[in-house]
Amino acid sequence: MIEKTMPFLQEQLNGYLSQRYPGEPELAVLSGIANADGSPSDKIANKIALTLINVERESVASNSSARYRSDGDAMARITPPLNINLLILVSANFEGNYADSLKTLSSVLRFFQAHPIFTRQTAAGIPDSLERLTVEWTDMDLQSIYNLWSVLGGRYMPSVVYKARMIIISDAWIADDVPVITGTDIDV
Repeated sequence: MIEKTMPFLQEQLNGYLSQRYPGEPELAVLSGIANADGSPSDKIANKIALTLINVERESVASNSSARYRSDGDAMARITPPLNINLLILVSANFEGNYADSLKTLSSVLRFFQAHPIFTRQTAAGIPDSLERLTVEWTDMDLQSIYNLWSVLGGRYMPSVVYKARMIIISDAWIADDVPVITGTDIDV
């Protein structure tokens, strides 16, 4: 689901940015901040980078309750779905033009403020396995921002972190067969 959710958000953001900045190539890209060798990524020059910085388990939804499925005359216990959130760093990298970085990042903020929820009715191209996707701002203090950029291996760029909530990962793997109760006889 991660591999479908991130490109979906990129596509939605690019659709909005192409209306605000006509004639510009796609401004939003999926990319890390730095290459594996620590050098800055070439993919993010004059772009808005969407970088997955963490995957966390959704604490509100139940991730552990057993699920059962009827398979004809038998029942099967299936593995429960895993509900996750994606923490996404959105950074503006317009080298040599800090004002463009701020302007474009402001457009990203406007987009997610106007579109905090994506459903089949509100967004074309939403992945089939997503019923609803919410995107919310995540506050970070200065120490957390420093730590994040240090770990990423990049120099700081104007950025914001969003949480894409409730991606459900489910394979419906059968854990075991469960006997079916067929009656309530009591032997005395």
